[in-house]
Amino acid sequence: SAVPKKQDFLEATPYYDQSTVPVNTYKNKSPFTGKVVSTKRIVGPKATGETCHIIIGHEGKMPYWEGQSYGVIPPGTREKDGKPH
Repeated sequence: SAVPKKQDFLEATPYYDQSTVPVNTYKNKSPFTGKVVSTKRIVGPKATGETCHIIIGHEGKMPYWEGQSYGVIPPGTREKDGKPH
């Protein structure tokens, strides 16, 4: 079987130097399109909100560093004015 390739882009060297951390890689006008591989609710049924662990397939094209966040643009148009999301 094939040996998985090490993912070096997840850590800065030295650890406090964030100059190599990719930011603003994709934007609203040029988004990355990924595929949701799995979604799992990680809070109990009585929780006041909903928090999920979502795994997105990106084939290594969407680097992520701990503490960063993704924005998700849903498909379709806005109901109030018909403009795309």
